Amino acid sequence: MITNSKYYSGLPPRRLPRGNLPHVTIQCPVYKEGLYSVIDPTVKSLKAAIATYEMQGGTANIFINDDGMQLIPEEEAQMRREYYDEQRIGWVSRPKHNPKPSDGQIPFIRAGKFKKASNMNYAMAVSARVEEKLAVIPRSPSWNQETENQAYQRCLHQVIKEDEGRTWAEGNIRIGDYILLIDSDTRVPADCFLDAVSEMEASPQVAILQYSSGVMNVTTSFFENCITFFTNLVYTNIKYAVANGDVAPFVGHNAILRWSAIQDIAYDQDGTEKYWSEETVSEDFDMALRLQCSGYVVRLGGYTGSGFQEGVSLTVYDELARWEKYAYGCNELVFHPIRYWPVRGPFTPLFRKFMLSSMPLPSKFTIMAYVGTYYAIASAWILTLLNYFMVGWFNGHLDHYYVDSFKIYFAIVIVFNCLGNIALSVLRYRLDEEGILHALWTTFKWVIMLTCFLGGLSLHLSQAILSHMFSIDMSWGATAKEVENTTFFEEIPKVLKKFKVTFAGCIAVTGLMIYLGTNAPPSYSISFFTAIWPLATLVACHFFLPIALNPSLMLFTWAQRVDSALSALIDTLIPSLPDEDRGSLDERRDDALDLARRNSVRLQSVLFYLAQADSISVLEEGQCGQEKAIRFSNLSARLLEQPVLSHKWGILLLLHQLADSDPVDKQTIRDESHKSPSAYKEPVVLKDAYSSARLSKLRTHDNRTHDTRVIGNGGHSQKDPSNNVHKSVEPEAMNTDKPSEYPEESALLRDLPFTLQGLSSTHLPFPSLSTIDLPPTLPLPVISLLHTLAEPSLLYRVLSDFTQSRDEGLIGQSLRSAISNELRSYLGLIATLEGEIRRALTSVGHNELRGGIGKAGITLKRCVIWTREATMGLRLMSLMAEEVKSKKGGQLISMIHAFSSSHGDPFVGAFAERMLGHITRPFYDMLRQWIYDGELLDPYHEFFVLEQESPADGASQVDPRRAPATSVWEDKYKLEETLIPSIITEELAKKVFLIGKSLNFIRYGCGDSAWVEAYCKEASRELHYGDTATLESSIDKAYKTTMARLIDLMDNKFHLFEHLRALKKYLLLGQGDFIALLMESLSANLERPAGSQYRHTLTAQLEHAIRGSNAQYDSQEVLRRLDARLLELSHGEIGWDVFTLEYKVDAPVDVVITAWASKQYLVVFNFLWRIKRVEFALGSTWRRCMTGARGVLAAVDDKLGRDWKKSRCCMAEMIHFVNQLQYYILFEVIEASWDQLQAAITKTDCTLDDLIEAHTRYLKAITHKGLLGSARSSATGSREDSFTSQLHHILKTMLAYKDAVDGLYSFSVAEFTRRQELSAKLETRTMQGRWGGGAGLMDKDTEDDLLRSPSPNPIPLAAQKLLNPQGRTDSPFPISNEALMASGASDDQMLPALKTRLGELERDFRGRLSVLLGDLAGQPDADMKFLGVVMNFNDVYAPKKRRREGREGREKKTPGEGKKEVERGKA
Repeated sequence: MITNSKYYSGLPPRRLPRGNLPHVTIQCPVYKEGLYSVIDPTVKSLKAAIATYEMQGGTANIFINDDGMQLIPEEEAQMRREYYDEQRIGWVSRPKHNPKPSDGQIPFIRAGKFKKASNMNYAMAVSARVEEKLAVIPRSPSWNQETENQAYQRCLHQVIKEDEGRTWAEGNIRIGDYILLIDSDTRVPADCFLDAVSEMEASPQVAILQYSSGVMNVTTSFFENCITFFTNLVYTNIKYAVANGDVAPFVGHNAILRWSAIQDIAYDQDGTEKYWSEETVSEDFDMALRLQCSGYVVRLGGYTGSGFQEGVSLTVYDELARWEKYAYGCNELVFHPIRYWPVRGPFTPLFRKFMLSSMPLPSKFTIMAYVGTYYAIASAWILTLLNYFMVGWFNGHLDHYYVDSFKIYFAIVIVFNCLGNIALSVLRYRLDEEGILHALWTTFKWVIMLTCFLGGLSLHLSQAILSHMFSIDMSWGATAKEVENTTFFEEIPKVLKKFKVTFAGCIAVTGLMIYLGTNAPPSYSISFFTAIWPLATLVACHFFLPIALNPSLMLFTWAQRVDSALSALIDTLIPSLPDEDRGSLDERRDDALDLARRNSVRLQSVLFYLAQADSISVLEEGQCGQEKAIRFSNLSARLLEQPVLSHKWGILLLLHQLADSDPVDKQTIRDESHKSPSAYKEPVVLKDAYSSARLSKLRTHDNRTHDTRVIGNGGHSQKDPSNNVHKSVEPEAMNTDKPSEYPEESALLRDLPFTLQGLSSTHLPFPSLSTIDLPPTLPLPVISLLHTLAEPSLLYRVLSDFTQSRDEGLIGQSLRSAISNELRSYLGLIATLEGEIRRALTSVGHNELRGGIGKAGITLKRCVIWTREATMGLRLMSLMAEEVKSKKGGQLISMIHAFSSSHGDPFVGAFAERMLGHITRPFYDMLRQWIYDGELLDPYHEFFVLEQESPADGASQVDPRRAPATSVWEDKYKLEETLIPSIITEELAKKVFLIGKSLNFIRYGCGDSAWVEAYCKEASRELHYGDTATLESSIDKAYKTTMARLIDLMDNKFHLFEHLRALKKYLLLGQGDFIALLMESLSANLERPAGSQYRHTLTAQLEHAIRGSNAQYDSQEVLRRLDARLLELSHGEIGWDVFTLEYKVDAPVDVVITAWASKQYLVVFNFLWRIKRVEFALGSTWRRCMTGARGVLAAVDDKLGRDWKKSRCCMAEMIHFVNQLQYYILFEVIEASWDQLQAAITKTDCTLDDLIEAHTRYLKAITHKGLLGSARSSATGSREDSFTSQLHHILKTMLAYKDAVDGLYSFSVAEFTRRQELSAKLETRTMQGRWGGGAGLMDKDTEDDLLRSPSPNPIPLAAQKLLNPQGRTDSPFPISNEALMASGASDDQMLPALKTRLGELERDFRGRLSVLLGDLAGQPDADMKFLGVVMNFNDVYAPKKRRREGREGREKKTPGEGKKEVERGKA
């Protein structure tokens, strides 16, 4: 429901660019609704929408089809005409229904049972006739809008004249490209026209865009609230169905219609072109069918929500009539009346055309399902009655082929009343319309009432359908839009009159059910619950429909009782005429009732009014003329309809008394104004009234002299004794016969144009920039007028001085230019005013200047009125000029935009909008240059993108993470958020920043300036304020294009993604065969000391590993960057410690793979290389031991078997540890992080910043989860070992253990050799016969001598290496028995040392591993916890946490000290 499809719009369309938008006509048919209670709120809603559309560049007019103006009294009709003229509304009104005229009247028939269609047809026909006359008028090249308007008025008057008084029309009734069809009680969104015309322009096949509507409640009655819920339910289900592919409906209002499509399906009838069907009641359904049969589409717009609002039925009578009208209309669309079947056939031509049309089959099914719904409801009563007899009399005989209605009823209750309401609640919850609990409560709250209403419709709908079938006359009036005051006493007779047939039928069926259930013979008795319940429910719903759903039955006010009696009296006094249909009779009685109600109200008002003021009755009696009496009646009626005023007649009395009061002689007023201040007490109200928001108040002094110095913005009044101190004038000295005592108004008017231009004149001089002197002898009212006129004068001087000043900023200069333009417009106004003053002074003679200047149309008061708007503009510009001192660039634009968007005064908003169009030009020029060329042309730092200066040499330390290209990308430009103007969003500003930075990087970092220049030529366009849609689309398009180009360059030209894969394969050991071959070829060489390593040797071995593995198939671009190098050498290190691989990258790839990233790759490689080395060493030793176990080791098993078993177990643990650690880092860490990196960099909207951030996260994840994090501080402040340090010690221990095992193996070989030598000697002696006899044994001494005989290698080389580490740092427990080393250790001395060393290394390994497992168990990361689990899968180790103190001391203890502590602990 938030997507767009052929028949549904869940999202607003892409708006058309502003300017030259299609014209929209709002068509609104009205009848007798209240002018100010119903029509006026609708017009105000439309005016707001029209104002918004006009600001966007479109035009619109209101076209009211007033069907009641010629029916209501003359004074009310005059009120409507005046209102339409005041609101600039075009309207057309047709005559009343008069089929049988009398007294020479012209007959006129208002066709149709529901008059709305014929009303709109009549008004649209008048408009079309006017257009036809306009079309034949030739247009000259000088034709303009004024000429067009004059021609239109002539054509309209010709049409009215041709109709001989039948047609009333005024205003603009021309129809534009699109029609917004509304009802008289509609509310529309303030910004709806642009979206509507944008969608219609983009979809020429759409003829009707029907908008979903909310409900506008008029009352708080339970019935209106229930119908409100039902209406919202219907619209929700319609939106859901149409969003899922169903055909959209047309409900006859709140819809945009394509005028050309309506003209396409128009048809001729009786020589007149008809647009809406007058023969059918459902003219909207007929219109939708004809349009769809012609290939057009009806679409539902759901993106406005409840912006469009409509009224619902206020009474049960209106809602029932609406359902009857729909049922009648559906039947007349499908069937002819039965009497026409023999001639025309049962089906109408429209239905046959509909069934045979090319409309999609699902749409046909949907429409037929809608029509069939009314037949289903209408047939409910007859089928239920039939079910009652069939189930009651034939129960048991129908079970095999008939399902009784109770079972269906039960299923319907479960499906619709329960599950349907739950589904509706869930749907509204998912649409965020309301909470789930509130939705459930709302849906289930109205179940009983809607059951009563829908259950009581059957008889009424069948009446409507049968009335059409049998050609029985049936008509309906307009739906009531206003609340009708009624009471219980009025409703009872109305209900009995309207529903007498229903009540009679219900009572008859109820009596029949009682009789058949209690007193009927057994063979006719019906007492089954399943038979009685459905019919009883139907009868109860029909009976209680007009009673339970009628809120008026709860009102008992006396005034409404009087109104009820008046209605009954009208019905008695006005009988029906011969051959008069029911509709005409009801219309005559309604007119009479309305007249009687108005007269009764007016009688009460007049009686009250006469008690207050007898003199106003003169107008009511017509003594002042009929025209004035009618006008007074209209104005008084409008006053009475105002809901705000409570004392209406008191206000009217005050106005009447003021009008009848004696006028005061002007000379008396002038004399009174010259009295001294002591005699004239100025009220506080006058002081406030004469003060201004921008100027100081007038002050009255005790020395009887007015302070006539007017001070402008921040100015001060400084009195000069020689010039500005005016002598007091005594009252008796003021002689009105001496005009020279004070300047006359004509003299002031003559000086006024100079004053308004800031120039000193005879009577109004300017002592300083912000001060003006006023004549002191003028009357106080004239002083106040001059005081008001002085404000624009002073403001103009200040602003003129401001425009002459200089500003170091393009936007500030643009502001000065805009103010200068406004000041020129102001001077144009002054020039016009000066012309009017000169004309007036010329037309009035010199002798009449003193008192007759006002007759010429020019006075100071009128000048105040004429300059009021200009003063407001100057005031606003003065505020801007003050603020510009502390703001620049985007801040200045935001300040002015705040006036446009947030100020409540429409004038201020429009003025600021006009200023912004000029002020923002430099900003949009800089924006265009930045997003299309990647260049920043901002000499005064006003744009929100700032170019940062490069730091001076040695001024700041360079960040090691940044390479030169990285600095260009990240440090060259900066987004200054304080300079982002409010006319664009922060998100849009970030996009702009990225676009320009990317273009600049493509030009200079990637060397692709040709593409940037071509892109600039192709995509560059002018940007200006107000065209928000174009700006956003341009930025979005530039953003997508630039980002795509930059990523494409990094991928295809600079092979960034290939480099990342190469780094993973070679530095993160992802290429397994290459790493294995490299380590095997380098192992012998790396065992030598670090000082004997040569780079050319390492490079040769590296090339050998590449050629011997799958790495040979990688591109040369990758392989040439791979190199072997040595780290910084330290004393005692061997080749394994200093060897490393290096992968070289250059610009612009180093934007992503920075120096910091390369260092991280090196750290990870060294760590993984060390693990691989340990794995390689342990594997080599393990293979040797396994090979020797079947030969050498088996021979010495009696002496060393126990030791070898323990050694092999410990080596197996170490190999398991290394394998699990290696698997974890390579797969759980690196591969998982690589997948996340791939997902991030392959997104369609990925930017270079996103790529850099993803790569940084990738490396941090590897170093953190790969146990390479830095050391951390404990809670006590001491430093704890990091995982890297722990693993370093464990790996050193494992290498030392490997060396010890090698020593044990060498010892075992030596032992095996000695035993072989002993056996050979024994055999030799035996062969020499030295033992004699069969003695096979030697004495002990001889054996000892043989065993002590020197051997070629008394101490094996491996054992010597083990026992003499030569300063090696790999062994954490070096043996310090110097005597053993000096004298050549014997067997008895060497074997215990080896055993001791192996045991200590084993204990150290297990101890450190237990600490590591304890640390892993406390990690928040699940993968790191799981690493500890797999390392200790059988719980052979006991994880423990380290003690925080003394750890460093324990680690430095020698093996002997450790042994002593163990023994001490045992003791």
